[in-house]
Amino acid sequence: MCAELSGDGVAIRVDDESVVVACNGFEMRVRKGNARTGTIAEIRTSRQAILRVLDGKMTLADAVLTDAVRAQASLEALVRLNRGLAMYVHGAVRAPSFPELLERFQMGPQPLRAQRRPKP
Repeated sequence: MCAELSGDGVAIRVDDESVVVACNGFEMRVRKGNARTGTIAEIRTSRQAILRVLDGKMTLADAVLTDAVRAQASLEALVRLNRGLAMYVHGAVRAPSFPELLERFQMGPQPLRAQRRPKP
């Protein structure tokens, strides 16, 4: 994904949470906030829409066509973002930590106390 977005950031808003994902060519960095400075695209969606796409109940194309996912960027940036997202997903499904991350996302937001792990 960073190969496609090298040096550029993407502003992402899911429900009421906003982050900016930026790549430096080798790694992704995520920071809270909705600043558009230094971003090539803005994506807005809901947790529900993401879950529908992940569960195969809706394609990403259908999500965009029905405004469940809204993307604002130049055509060139959207093409790069789509290629980068495809690379990310292909890598994510092979990562040993991904199933746990997906399960946590599917469970929904947890209270801060529930997120803490007990000390051994």
